[in-house]
Amino acid sequence: MQSYYARQFSLFSEILSIPIKNDTLNLYALYERETTKLIERNKTYNGLLLIISFIFLGFISTSLYLLATTNKNLTQTMSDLEMQKSLYQALSEANQRVYNLASKQEIFDAITVIATTYMKVASCWIGQKIKHSDEIEIISFSGIGKEPVQNSVISIDDTKPDAKAPLV
Repeated sequence: MQSYYARQFSLFSEILSIPIKNDTLNLYALYERETTKLIERNKTYNGLLLIISFIFLGFISTSLYLLATTNKNLTQTMSDLEMQKSLYQALSEANQRVYNLASKQEIFDAITVIATTYMKVASCWIGQKIKHSDEIEIISFSGIGKEPVQNSVISIDDTKPDAKAPLV
């Protein structure tokens, strides 16, 4: 039995004498150095990504601001175009009515209705100066508030108090 233990001991001694331990430590040290380098590279990479992200965020913010400004201008332009379209429709309709209607009163009535319909004003009236007077009588009216205005006479004389009052 002793020879068995002696053989085992010599075998273990040979295994321990193999320079594997040194190589394992060197491999571990190499692995540690390379890992440290990769971590440093990752820090640099992450820092660059962070800087690029902030630049990109700034670009997106600027683009969104410019889009919002453009949208506001476009909305205003669309509103102006809609108003011009309504005005053009009102003028076109008024021209047709003037051409087709016979009396002044029919034309005046048509124009006040056109103004409230196409130009989207709340009310519209047409007045005529009374001969030898400083007053205007309403001869045609369309829209809201017809009753208070219907039989009104408006003064154009600045010295009279009712000439300065708003007509609502």
